[in-house]
Amino acid sequence: MPTTTTAEQQAERTERAQAALQSNSFCIVNKAPGLWLVQNGDKQPYDVRKDTAGRWSCTCPDYLNHRGLRCKHIEAIRLTVAEQPNQKKEANVSMDNNGNDSTCGGWVKLYHPAGGGVQVTLPVPPTYLAPSQAQAMFANVSALIEAGFMVNLPGLEEGETRETVTHIVRRRKAEDGGGSTPVMDIYAGGNFRVLSVYLDADKEDETKQFVELFGTVNSFPLFRGNAPIERGKDAENDREFVVPVSDRGVQIVYKANPKYSQEEADRMKAENKTYKVPKRVFVRFERGANGNGHTATPNGHTPAAATTNQAPAQAPAMTADQALASLGFPPDKYGDGTQLGEGGDEKAAAERKAFNRHVEAEGKVPASKQALRDWVSAHPA
Repeated sequence: MPTTTTAEQQAERTERAQAALQSNSFCIVNKAPGLWLVQNGDKQPYDVRKDTAGRWSCTCPDYLNHRGLRCKHIEAIRLTVAEQPNQKKEANVSMDNNGNDSTCGGWVKLYHPAGGGVQVTLPVPPTYLAPSQAQAMFANVSALIEAGFMVNLPGLEEGETRETVTHIVRRRKAEDGGGSTPVMDIYAGGNFRVLSVYLDADKEDETKQFVELFGTVNSFPLFRGNAPIERGKDAENDREFVVPVSDRGVQIVYKANPKYSQEEADRMKAENKTYKVPKRVFVRFERGANGNGHTATPNGHTPAAATTNQAPAQAPAMTADQALASLGFPPDKYGDGTQLGEGGDEKAAAERKAFNRHVEAEGKVPASKQALRDWVSAHPA
């Protein structure tokens, strides 16, 4: 195996730090001047230091085993905070409860039915929590779920993620017998592949579905590199090999691979070895919808009329007001921001009754009190 230069090894670590920062997978906390805590997802956190002489150090195994190189944790600090004194508060850096600079300590994804359905990502504090604080966080998340949020998107099993396929790159994996297996690198809007789909000879159903959704495998130009393409890094590669497919309206469902170990992957990369366990596992492709809400055909066009085997029609999208009302939170303001009358008198009760009737019938709040009066006159009970 050809050896790599120190410069190449350092560049590889810098690229890994850039990828982690781009995906927001790093949690960074400025614990003290010249001292940061860096944590990759839910992995072991490490301390990164920069002394008064400008020397870097980190407690991670990669740095301890390769002291001549800056690890990805050091590079993350160097690229974001430490060497940008005039931009101390980056867009992805905030203040924690102790006054330290920090990124988020993680995210929790919840789903809300308003507007036809939306998944929201909520930040988790990056600092260590006392039991009472953790219990309060648990109670807050419970309250969100009780209010109607859902942990998983409809149609997904626990741990599954669904994203729209935007680009595909075709590679191939050489086999011991001299043949090769098509490898389709799937992208979902970002510069890095989400995962790779292997269309082995024994995966007839999977290959048939891919062809139905995206076209024949040979219609994709073959990129002969061993590593997936990083979109945006080489314009020529992008033009020649990266095929845009967002018009197909196809989504990919995947989940984390329980056999994947980030620590083992980092160790093998540091030793210039290949870690062959994929980070994510392909589950299935799904037909999504184009901008008009119609299911797209494999060639990306919308059928003119309904066909057989269509997906079941979805429930009409709710407005935010309708969603709140269905969850027990009726709106209390007019469209112009005027507060709905409060109190227990008959006038306030009558206003609330007319207001609710308008919301139920029209699917939105009245624009103003006068608009409600005009609507009631035109729609007597």
